[in-house]
Amino acid sequence: MLGVHHWTPRQPGQKGLRILSLDGGGTRGVLTIALLREVLKGFDKDVHEVFDVICGTSTGGILAMLFASEKQSLASATTMYDSLIVKIFKKDLLANAKLVLQQAQYSSTDWEAILEDILGDRRMIDTMTLPNNPKVVICSTIMNVDPLEMMLWRNYGYRPEQEPPYKGDYRRKMRECVRATTAAPSFFTPLVDGKMMYADGAFLANNPTSIALTEAKLLYPNVPIECVLSVGTGFYVPTRKEPGMSWGTVLNQLVNSATDTEGVDSMLKTFLPRDQYFRFNAPIQPFDIDETRVEKLDELKALAKEYTQRPEIKARAEELRRLLRGENSNSGWPSIGRGGGGGDDGGDGGEGNEPPLPPAGDGVSGGLIR
Repeated sequence: MLGVHHWTPRQPGQKGLRILSLDGGGTRGVLTIALLREVLKGFDKDVHEVFDVICGTSTGGILAMLFASEKQSLASATTMYDSLIVKIFKKDLLANAKLVLQQAQYSSTDWEAILEDILGDRRMIDTMTLPNNPKVVICSTIMNVDPLEMMLWRNYGYRPEQEPPYKGDYRRKMRECVRATTAAPSFFTPLVDGKMMYADGAFLANNPTSIALTEAKLLYPNVPIECVLSVGTGFYVPTRKEPGMSWGTVLNQLVNSATDTEGVDSMLKTFLPRDQYFRFNAPIQPFDIDETRVEKLDELKALAKEYTQRPEIKARAEELRRLLRGENSNSGWPSIGRGGGGGDDGGDGGEGNEPPLPPAGDGVSGGLIR
């Protein structure tokens, strides 16, 4: 029943929710997949078989859809993603002219055609009843409001009496959701739907781990969280700037701060137990988010291998694998109950009435749900 969510372990030894969060970062998503492949090496389950909730922003949203809705293995997702980014960021001599005329360097029409070919007209909610399918959350930003607001594309709904903190929709076509989360300004035009304008979720949640946690606890308020795995697209080591910087430099710094991912990590390390919160993200050199040269992408893949061979990272990865195999003695950190929660670990959860599925509207009235 829509809005009622019952949790069952995905495999023997699982003691609570397992959450996967995937950062934004353009073609640096190559690093995300490579890190996942290294960290989960020797673990014989696909991503969708391991995690209960998968949340992604921008390129992480693409990966979340490949893993959860398309049930791609890490190997097949690598092949598909490598092929996709070359098609998405197709370089031509008119890129600068397009930026001036269309406010975007790349063709949104071409990107939409690619998504339609892969995802068709399936809606987010259509995956809800698939066997062993995880909950999926894809983050976008509502751009034509002040202040900006988060928009979550979900493959599940909430009961009417619940009050999730973020706006969301489960009726939207999957391809539209991916199109919205990847609409990075100057690269692609925003997705305009009636009165609403959606763009890259990186403005508000480039590292969406806190979003994933919030959604997980609303879905299953009485189930402890066993594991949170957060994977980045690389980060830069901060450098000191001299006084008297140009406005262009200042603006770049503001954008970098708005899309920072490591601040979220620092906060979560304070609140979440070390043996249940795992973050993997490698330091990188400056890397354009539309970089598609094979040799540059291969550098990221090599970096993932080097990073995960560092003794402290290798030990953390093995600790994670033990936890996922059910070999860890943790029972999960306590659940954080909320009034009117969206389900539990097998109790009645309050059935409620199943809300109807009206046609998607303009994102404000008929097409928007909590």
